[in-house]
Amino acid sequence: RQYFHGGGLPEDKKTSEDKTAWGNSEIVMFPVVGPVKDDLVDVGNARLIQHGIARALPFNQTSLIAGKGTIEGISLLQAYNGETVPNPKGTGKLNWPFNYKLAKRLRIIDDKLHAYFTLRNVSEQSMPYMFGWHPAFVSSGNGTFQFDGSKRQPNVTLEEIAKEEGNAVLLEGVDDVKFLDMDGTGIDMKTAGFSNVMIWTPDQRVYCVEPVTRLPVLEKGKQGYFASDGDFRFLKPGREDAFNVVVRLY
Repeated sequence: RQYFHGGGLPEDKKTSEDKTAWGNSEIVMFPVVGPVKDDLVDVGNARLIQHGIARALPFNQTSLIAGKGTIEGISLLQAYNGETVPNPKGTGKLNWPFNYKLAKRLRIIDDKLHAYFTLRNVSEQSMPYMFGWHPAFVSSGNGTFQFDGSKRQPNVTLEEIAKEEGNAVLLEGVDDVKFLDMDGTGIDMKTAGFSNVMIWTPDQRVYCVEPVTRLPVLEKGKQGYFASDGDFRFLKPGREDAFNVVVRLY
């Protein structure tokens, strides 16, 4: 059973299903989550696209994680030093006026995927940000989501989400998500450091469970990210924030 959507595989490794729905298997969303009006946010001369600049930059391998007689994980690092970056979704260049280092560590232990993220501000000013992880999973066509966290959220089916505007639901105060597929398989995702979740389905054969620090504004023309303190997070120079996700497959 394949659990992750294969959109991020090399082209010669993709099945016909991998080539549909979404062209990634996962991305990191930073320093914004959601759409950006005219590629502009209210921080200096920053130009960002939907879900930010991290999706446009590579992660470089720093080490492999050894298990008992096998390799069970990988450590990756993305370092940004203020350079302009080609826009992967259009023309022009992207930039962010803060230098940062973003570490991503993925490790498989038994039936669980552990994803660890560490964001470090290496600039000389406090950095406002939003952060999220955007993994994509395979579905047999429908199933039910259950939620747990600081706010009670009702169960919802994948079919119901597909009928929502934007094929998505935004859930405040959710830390844990379970999805029971109609074929009896599923995932159980537990998160730390985020506090909210988005679920998006570009196609009912694929769904994304996206833990985020702040829910985006989807209404066009009203994104205004960082225009006020709001509930954006701020990271002081030299400091780190950490985020963890554990996904159990069954």
